[in-house]
Amino acid sequence: MVKAVGSPSEQRLFGGGFRVVEALDDDPRCALLLAEQTSTGRRCVLRVLDPKLVASHEGKKRFDQLRGLRARVHTDHLVEVLAADVEKSTGSPWFALAHLEGKTLAEYASAPLEDEDSLEILLQIAHGLSAIHDVGMVFGDLRPARAIVGKSRHLGSPFAVTLLDFWSRAWLRESLPDAAPDGVDALLWRAPEQLAAGAEVTAAADVWSFGLLAFRLITGAVFWRAGDAPEKATADDVRKEITEAPIPKASARADELGVEPGLTPDFDAWFARCVARDPAARFEGIEAAVDALAPILEGEDEAPAAPAAKAPKAKPARAAVPEAPRALPAWMRGSDFAIPAALVVAIAVAFGIRASVRASRGRTAAANVTSAVPGAVAPGAAAPEGPRPVVLTESGAAAIEAQLSAHDRGSPVWIAVAAVDPTAEATGRQLNAIFERAGWVTHPLQHPQVRARPGVFLYAESESPPAYLETVQRALNAGGLRPSTASGYRAYLAERRAQQPDYQGFDLADGQTYVIVLGRGE
Repeated sequence: MVKAVGSPSEQRLFGGGFRVVEALDDDPRCALLLAEQTSTGRRCVLRVLDPKLVASHEGKKRFDQLRGLRARVHTDHLVEVLAADVEKSTGSPWFALAHLEGKTLAEYASAPLEDEDSLEILLQIAHGLSAIHDVGMVFGDLRPARAIVGKSRHLGSPFAVTLLDFWSRAWLRESLPDAAPDGVDALLWRAPEQLAAGAEVTAAADVWSFGLLAFRLITGAVFWRAGDAPEKATADDVRKEITEAPIPKASARADELGVEPGLTPDFDAWFARCVARDPAARFEGIEAAVDALAPILEGEDEAPAAPAAKAPKAKPARAAVPEAPRALPAWMRGSDFAIPAALVVAIAVAFGIRASVRASRGRTAAANVTSAVPGAVAPGAAAPEGPRPVVLTESGAAAIEAQLSAHDRGSPVWIAVAAVDPTAEATGRQLNAIFERAGWVTHPLQHPQVRARPGVFLYAESESPPAYLETVQRALNAGGLRPSTASGYRAYLAERRAQQPDYQGFDLADGQTYVIVLGRGE
C-alpha cells in the first residue's frame, strides 16, 4: 500500500500539501511516514491506514465521524491533527499529525520518578484524557509508549506530556477481522472489559490504565508480574492476571519488586479503586482519580521505610528520600515574610485552615504547614520567592469554561489581584470573562494593597464552604492553575488583626463567601 520512500523523485504528496520524506515503520496497514507541509516547511507525521477501512459506506461514515470528534478535542496534551482525508490514488485514509520531539514516557521514566514529577506528568495526561472523554471518546491504549515527554512551550512546567493518536489502530483493530492482535506490552495496560469480546468499553477503562501508569511512574516497574519479562509472557498469562487472579495491594507488589521507599496505605486504597474489576466501582472519571491522587503525592511528610528486597531484581531501586533540611526556605526566613512560622502553625490549628500545596514527599511538616498559608507582605517590600507563576494557557481557559458550564452556577465571583502585576492582572480579566461566558455573576477585580507570592489561592470565608466552591476549585484545577486552598479565612483575618492591627490581608465584603487571589505573575 505505502512504499518505502527513497530518492526525492519517489516522494509523494498527500492531500496536495504534505510531501513524504521518510517511512518510519514497515506496517503496510497502519504506516507511519515522516512528511513535510509544503506550504510552511513544517515537519509532521502521516498515519496512513488500510483502504479497506473506508471501502464501505459504513467505513467512510466512521472515518468522517472520527474526524469530526477529533476536531472537538481541545487540549495541548493530545497530538494535534493538522489534516485528514482519503488519498484518491490508493483509497487510503490518512491523518497528518504534528511531529513531536522528545522521549516516550517509557524512556523518560525508565527509573522511578519523584512524586512531584510523577504528579505533574499525571496531571497533564489527565487533562488530555478528560478532553477526550468530554466528546464521548475513550483513549483505550494508555501506556508509557503512547505518550511523548518533550520540552514545554508554556511557562510553569519544565516539560510537556503529549498523548499520541489513539483512534487509528483502534479503528483498524475493531473494523478488520484479520487485523493483527495486540502484543503483551499493550495488553498489560488494558482493563478487563477491553479483553472481553463484545463488552462495552467506557472512560472507566482509562481510569484503570491511569492507576497502572501511576504505579509505573512512582516505582519504575510494571504492576503485573507478566511485565517482569514480557518477552516470555503470553497473552493468556496477562489475561489471567487481569481478569482472574487476586489483585495484590500496590505496596505489596512494590515490596516484591524491591522498590524503595515503600508505598503508603493511602496509595493502596487509591490504586485499588482504579483497578476495580467492576467499572462502576472505579473513580467516576479521570478528574476524580487525579484529584484524589494529588493530596497523596503532595501531602506525605515522610515516606515509610521500605522492607528489604526479597530477591535481587533487574529493576531500578528508587532513590532514597534525602534528609529534610533543618533551616526554613529562604522565602520564609526573609524579613518580607510577614507571618512567622510559629504563628501560622498556631492559627492553622486554632481555625482549621486547610490547604493543598505542591510539596514532594519527604519535606518536613513545618515546611508544609507554613507554605500552606501564603504570606502577604507589606506594600513596598520585595516580593518573596514562591511556587508557580500565574499562567493561563488557551487550552486551560477552554477547560475552565467547560467545567463551569457543565455544573450548576454558584455565588458571584470575586477575584483579587494582589499588588497589581501585568500578568496576574491580565489573567484576572481573562478569568472574569470566562466565568461570565459560563453564566456566573462576576464582580470587578479587587486590587488590595497587599503583595502575595506567585500562585493562585482560593480563600473560603467559613469553615464549611458552600458546595459550589468545589466547582470553582475543580475548574481552576482543570485549567492548570491548581490553587492552594484555605477555609475559615474571615476568622483567621480577625485573629491576625487582633494580634497585629496594621495587618492588611484580603478583605471580604459583607456576603462575600470566598476570594480567588492571583499572586505575583512573574
